[in-house]
Formats: sequence, C-alpha cells, structure tokens
Amino acid sequence: MFIGIKGLLKGYFTLRKIFEMKSWQESKFYNISAGAYKENQDKFIALLETNSEAKILDIGCNSGEFTARISERVNTKQVYGIEIIADEAMAAINKGIKVEISDANKPFPFEDDFFDIVTANQSVEHLYDSSNFFKEVYRVLKKNGSFIISTLNLCSWHNIVCMILGMQPPGMHLCEVQMGNFLSGTETHGHIKLFSLNAVKDILKYYNFKVEKTNGAGYYPFPTPISKAISFLDKEHSVYITVKARK
Repeated sequence: MFIGIKGLLKGYFTLRKIFEMKSWQESKFYNISAGAYKENQDKFIALLETNSEAKILDIGCNSGEFTARISERVNTKQVYGIEIIADEAMAAINKGIKVEISDANKPFPFEDDFFDIVTANQSVEHLYDSSNFFKEVYRVLKKNGSFIISTLNLCSWHNIVCMILGMQPPGMHLCEVQMGNFLSGTETHGHIKLFSLNAVKDILKYYNFKVEKTNGAGYYPFPTPISKAISFLDKEHSVYITVKARK
C-alpha cells in the first residue's frame, strides 16, 4: 500500500516537472537547432539582389536585427516592416526601420505596387489567414519585384519520425508549451500551421507568382557542416525551406 502511494506521488511530481515551462534556450537540443536557424538565415540572405534604390518590406520584422542584415545585403536604406508586437516594433524603429504595428493576417497598410522586395522569414507559420498573406504580398509588390519566404518544413525528417512514433511534430504548436513529444514542457512560439516545400511552391503559383529558386537548411541531427551538404541534396526533408518568387 505504502509503496503504491509512493509510486503515485513520484509519478505525479515527475509529470509536474515535465510540464513546468522551460525556455527553449534551456533545451539540450537548442544548440543544434540554433545552427540550423543560422544556416537558414545565411541562405535566405544569399537569395537577395543588390539594388540601392529598392524599397523593402520585411513581414514579421521583430526587433529588426535580421531586417538590418537584409538592408545591408540589398544596400538600401528604404526599409519597412510589419510587426504585431509593439515592443519589438519599437526596437526595430530605433534601428531606422519604418515599422507599421499591424497584424499580417489583415490587409497590409501600404499602397499597391509599392515594394521592390518583400521578405518573410519564419512568419507565415504564425498566421491563421495565409490566403490574405499571399494576396497582400502580391498586391504591394511591384511588377517583377521579388518575394522571399522561408518557414519550417512540415516534411522534415524529425517531424516525420515523431509522427511515425505517434508523437506531436515539434514544429506544430498546440499551446504555450510543447506537448506530446520529447520536448514536452518547453516553451513554444505560436506556430499555427506548417507547410511542405511543394505546398509553398503551389500556393505561390496559385497566387500568380513565378517560382525562381528554392533551398533547404538544417538537417537534424547532423551538425551544420554536414547538414549543409545533405539539405542541399534533399531540401524536401530539411528543417527549413525557402522559396524565392517573382511577381
């Protein structure tokens, strides 16, 4: 009897410990994930064209750190952003970015045919109205303007393996913490939906974009030097997918 109660209590406190929220930086998987994220950023930047006269819109610009890299690569000062979190938007404004505090699920607060380049790195997975998102990008982009979009890959091998084992894919978030997988209790960042590479390409074509280039970045559990090579060969199963399209 005593052993049974002791076992139940131990199980209760173990579960409680599992579901106490842990920051993502505390996870033992953070470093390999950070390497894949940086690899994705570098590949994203490499797709940008230099144009000192260009007007850029970065959707989901956060505090503007990555947006500043985009601006530097393109070599232009005409940089705009959309960001829904006011504190992040103010930080970006302090970096010289013209930020509209706005919801990217809604119509964008810009005129038709206004931008030469639109970028969206790790934004679309947070939106419930992706149809509006693609329509609005097309509307505000000039003829022959370029659109670069990057997001997590639904078909990455770690998501596939988790589903085969009956676990929740880590990139598909259900609440403020991970549930149903090996990251249970770790904070999440509000992913509403995930896309495959083929889905992104098809959506872009559906909304009249011309797809020009695709790439993949990150390939768990391999470190960056190896993952770069494998994700180049098998982008359809990489951690991140990026597509460059043109209006």
